[in-house]
Amino acid sequence: MNFDQSILKRVIDLTKKYNDLPVDLPVDLPVDFADALLLAVAEKEDIKDIISIDSDFNVYKTENGTFLNNIFISS
Repeated sequence: MNFDQSILKRVIDLTKKYNDLPVDLPVDLPVDFADALLLAVAEKEDIKDIISIDSDFNVYKTENGTFLNNIFISS
């Protein structure tokens, strides 16, 4: 996969989006760079299953409004 400007732009957009959420949510937000990058690459490459040790990764939605399946914490 080529790391291009569209990935970096999406990471920045995701960071802005999740930085603007209310701080009283019961999850650890805002999104960090690694999670934003994982989400952006998954969107670009049409990846549905990811591995993240973050138990709150399920709050992040893709551009089309779906959640990624975190197989590390799936039962």
